[in-house]
This record gives sequence, C-alpha cells and structure tokens, in this order.
Amino acid sequence: GSGKSLTMLWAAFKLRQQAELGNPTLLIVTDRTDLDDQIFATFRNAGFPTPVQARSAKHLRNELSHPVGQTIMSTVQKFRTSVADGVEVTPEHSIFVLTDEAHVTQYGKLAGNLRAALPHATFFAFTGTPIAKPRRNTVAEFGPVIDRYDHVQSVRDGVTVPIRYAGRLPELHLAGVDIDTIFDRVFRGIPDDERERLKRKYANRDAIAAAPRRIEAIAGDLIAHFEAAIEPNGFKGQVVAASREAALAYYQAIRELNGPSGEVLYTVLHNEEGDLAEHAHTATEEKEIIRRFKEEADPKLLIVCDKLLKGFDAPVEQVMYLDRPLREHTLLQAIGRVNRRMEKKTYGLVVDYWGNLGELQAALEQYGTDLSAGMVEINARDRVIARTEEAVEAALRFFGPEARLDDPAHDDRCVRFLEPEDRRIRFNRLFKNAADLMDELLPDPAYRRFDERLTWLARIRRRALNRYADRSLDFSDYGNKIQRLIADHLVVDGVTALNEPVSIYSPQFRDLVDEQPTQQERASLLEHRLAAEITVRTETDPVFAESLRERLERIIAANRERRMEEQQTLAELSGLLDDVRNPHAHGEQLEIDPEVAPYYAVIARAIAGPTAPFGERAGPGAVPGVAEPGVPYDAGGTESDLRTVSELVYDALRDHAVVGWQAKFDAQREMRRAIKAVLREHKVSVPDIDGLVARLVDLAKGRAA
Repeated sequence: GSGKSLTMLWAAFKLRQQAELGNPTLLIVTDRTDLDDQIFATFRNAGFPTPVQARSAKHLRNELSHPVGQTIMSTVQKFRTSVADGVEVTPEHSIFVLTDEAHVTQYGKLAGNLRAALPHATFFAFTGTPIAKPRRNTVAEFGPVIDRYDHVQSVRDGVTVPIRYAGRLPELHLAGVDIDTIFDRVFRGIPDDERERLKRKYANRDAIAAAPRRIEAIAGDLIAHFEAAIEPNGFKGQVVAASREAALAYYQAIRELNGPSGEVLYTVLHNEEGDLAEHAHTATEEKEIIRRFKEEADPKLLIVCDKLLKGFDAPVEQVMYLDRPLREHTLLQAIGRVNRRMEKKTYGLVVDYWGNLGELQAALEQYGTDLSAGMVEINARDRVIARTEEAVEAALRFFGPEARLDDPAHDDRCVRFLEPEDRRIRFNRLFKNAADLMDELLPDPAYRRFDERLTWLARIRRRALNRYADRSLDFSDYGNKIQRLIADHLVVDGVTALNEPVSIYSPQFRDLVDEQPTQQERASLLEHRLAAEITVRTETDPVFAESLRERLERIIAANRERRMEEQQTLAELSGLLDDVRNPHAHGEQLEIDPEVAPYYAVIARAIAGPTAPFGERAGPGAVPGVAEPGVPYDAGGTESDLRTVSELVYDALRDHAVVGWQAKFDAQREMRRAIKAVLREHKVSVPDIDGLVARLVDLAKGRAA
C-alpha cells in the first residue's frame, strides 16, 4: 500500500519532462509477471505515451539495442544468458532503470546481467521493505534513500488502514516447538498403538502441519472467527498454508464444515496427479477467481500457499489466516495484503496459527524503531479495549462532566445542544471514533462494558437525526456489526429504521411532533424538518420551494421577534407542513397536471421577473405577479395559454428523455432545441431565453434523480 506503482509513474513523467536528459529511455523492472502486467496497465491507463511490454528476452534485447526514448516494461528474469551474460547491450547513458521490489532479485546473477547490459544506466529502487544484510543491502546497492513514505504515515493520511496481529490456538503452533511436543498436542487422546503408527507418518513439521486432525481444528476456529468478526461487515479473507497439500486440506475441511465459500490456488507442477491435479486451475481460471474475489460476493476466502503474498491488491480482504512459516521482508509483505483501504474498513487483521510472532518481532527490529514503530500492532486486544474506553468517555463528556443515561430531561437537553451544525460535526467525529473501535472489538465479550454507554450515545444521535434531518447522523457509514448492536437496542425504543429520519410524509411524524415535551420543542422540530425538506424540494420544484422557504423564514422571524406566540407559531408551522406534505395541491391550485406545475412556475417566474411574489393566493387559482392559469397572456400581440406552453415543454422534455439522458450531451442539446422551438412558436418573451431553457432542463434532471 505504499503506492510504488503510482510513484514510479510520476517519476517517469518527471524524467520525460526534463529537457536536459534528451528524451531518455525508461526501463521498468519487476520480478513477477503479474506485477509486470500491473505496472504496464498502470502506465497505459494513466495515458503515458506508448509503453512497451517486453514479450520475450529476444524482444527485450532488440528494444534495448537502439533505445530512443522508449518506455519498456520487463521482468528481471528476462536478463538471463539470452539477453546478456556479462555482455553490454547498449552504451547509451540516457537510460533510467526503475526497479520494483528492489529487495528480492537485485543481488544475484540476474541483477549482475542487468547492470552489465546497461553499464551507464542510472538505477532507482522502489521497495516497501528494504533489506540491510551483509550480502543483500538495498542502500549499499542503490545509494542513500531519496524519499520515504512509511506505513505509519500512510495510515495517518488515510491511504491504508492499521494492521493488527493476533495469535490463536497456541497449542497448535508449530514454530519454536520440538516435534514430540507438537505431536503430543495434535494427537492428544489417541491410543498408544495408533500413536506409534501416526508418529511414523507425521515424522516432521511439514507433515504435522497438514495432518487432518490439526487442519480440522484450525478450520473450525477459523470459520467461527470469520463468521463472527469479518463476514458481517462484508469483508473477505485469505488463508495461507504451509504447503500445497495443506492448502488443499484447508479447502476440503472448510467445505466439509459448511464454512464460507472459498477457492484454493497453488502452483501447478508438470504432469500433476491426484487431488492436486483435480483442484488445479489454469491461468485464465485463476484470474477469474481473483476477479470474483475482488468484485463479487463469492468466494469469501482465497486459500493459498505460494501465491498472492506480495503485490496482491484486494481492498475487500480484511483478514489473513496465517499457517505457514514466513520471515523478514516476506512476512512483512504478506501481512501487508490486509492494509488496503475500503469503505467501512478500519483495520486489517493477521490471525496467526503457526506461531510467527518471534519472526515478526525480528523482522520489525531489522528496520529499527524509527521505521517499524506502528507498522503492526501485536496482540492489540488490551489496547483496543483501553482506546474504546477513552473514546466512549470522550463522546459522553461532550455533553457535560456527568453522564445521566436514565434521565429523559437530560436527553432532551443533549438533543437541543446539537442544534448548531458545528456541534453535530464534532459529536459525529467523537461517536465515529468510539463506534469504530467498538466494531473492531466485537464479538469479544469485552464489548459489554461499553454497551449501555454507546447505545445511549446512539439514541441521542438518532433523535438528533429526526430533529435536524442531518444525514451525517445516520449509521450508514458503520459496519454491520455495530449497526446490528445499535438496532437491537433502538428497536426496543420503537425505532425501526436506523439510517433514515422519520419522514414528514409518514403518519408517525405527527406522533413524533406530539411526543416533544414542550411547544417550543415541537416548533423547533417542525422548523428544522421543514427547512431540510424545502431544501430537497428546491431540486424538483424550485419556485414553489422558494415560496415555502419565504413563508418559513417569516414565521421564524415573527417568533424570534416576539410578534407571534408559541401556540400561533406551532399552528403556522403545522399549516406549512400540510402544504409541504401535499405537493399535488400546488398543481390543483394552478389547475394543471401536478407533473407539469413546476415547469409552469419556472416559465411564469421568467415572464414576470425574479422579484414577483409567488405562492400566496390573491384569488381563485391566481399566481400573483405572474399569470392566472387558463388566462391568455400578452406575447407580441398573439394570445397563447401559459398552461398550454408548459404542457408542450413538458412533452418535449419527455419525448427526448432517452435512457441515461442526464449524462448525454446530445440528448440534452435536442431537449434545449425542442423547448426553444415551443417558446418561440408561442412567442414567449423573456430577457434570457437561453437561461430559461437551461433552467427547465436542470429542473428535469432534478426531478429524474
């Protein structure tokens, strides 16, 4: 998740733009075909000029023999003897080699061939895990670090999510334990004569790793964890086994236990036989499985042993179940598969069944404290509990020093306290921090110590959502685990829809108003909900919405200036609510189809001018300052009915409303032409006919949304 591919792309653009370099040749080197495909696609999709992907070693040599400003992608494996065996391919100096994953293949014969073939090239290394060993040292090979962007910074920037590490079933761990002890743990309770036979069969660590008894125990634990902690929020997982046989055994055990859907992927050998041959996949099938894992509901698990441990980007993967020995940069790269960011994903998790903790700590120490601090949080449960406590208390303190969770009057004050938008924003931030940590903790029983306090905060949030119709206060941004927890409590309080305020069109809304303890509270609820609904109505009936907003502003001003009693204010707001809830009445007043009425109002306002009043009745069917429906208006000496014009405009819009017209310029152009033809035919005279036509098309967009 360090952004190497994009960083290489931007670096290549910069090198291309340096006139003094004389249109250099760029060679992008990776160490795997899938990474080669990925970087080639990145350059091509970004519009980089004519990148070339080397098809073979011969093709690569031909491209490098006469470099003239090319951009070439190749795997380092093509630098075998067929390309160069200590032989110079080109003497050019204006060549830049951008090397991906520089820690792996830049210290042996292939790297030597690469440098011999391009003796005057300049080399840049890009890696998320540099190495500092006597025979493999990234800085010694490529020079000092130019720029560093580490995992801690990427988490802080919101580019990646933090990684948590947790060991499970320590009695089945294989790392750092002698074979006899491992055997005794796995085969506990087996009769002595059977144990002797099994001891001959499972005589080494790899054999015990794939023993059915051990695989079944771990598979059962894995399924329980996945279904409780990962699957509810819509995320997926990867199982990493110690061998192909163990990977296949996990696949079969998870199926037999009716676990989540999965696919097994491993390297297929020539002339494969038996079960490994039966479950093998072609390269095309493998790509399709990976695509479905990333984009579709199933499979939920990918089970691997030697694939997808580096360079694999699947944001939907939240957990890696690790049952394989890994070391150093390979271990750090593997666990990095879970740190890709996705909506509602707040952390990645590595669950270790092998016992790699010692290797993980050693790998982190290799990079030093300044590089490794915060890269992985080991056994984070206690810290998550402590942080949840701090976050919940911080959210409670937002409403005062004392939390009174069973005081209805205090609840009312807290809801009123959230009236200013900036307070709701701050409360939202505090609640989200607490809820995200609680979601991470679930289903650990420790969540119960926070249950009552968090659900009280959720109840205040829900009431504020109803009061202020502020959609940022709903729960749609939270994972399903936390939504279910909150819903279970709020349903008891009579709340059934968690992410929607009670609609003003619902019969329950009147009950909600009546439930408020004072007339002031009832008026406040009506004021905020009407303002929110009028804002929404602006997109679908702007002139009528403007008249409603003006009425609301006059009622509010009169109340604040003490020119209107609370009871009268409540009555006026209730009358306004009736008008807002009955939009068809607007069309009936105009004696026109309610679907046509908004277009009529826009045209009428354009004719009368922007300052003409609208919406207050001056007589039966009248629209003051504009035109009376059914009455001809004067347009250059020709009598024409404004209602007829509006209906023809509506028909023109409907006739040209092809599927997806809102995003099609040609369809909108035809709409504008048709509308203008109607207006001109009926001699509608307005100062800005193009502006009127544009407003009518925009109105159609708003009503179609």
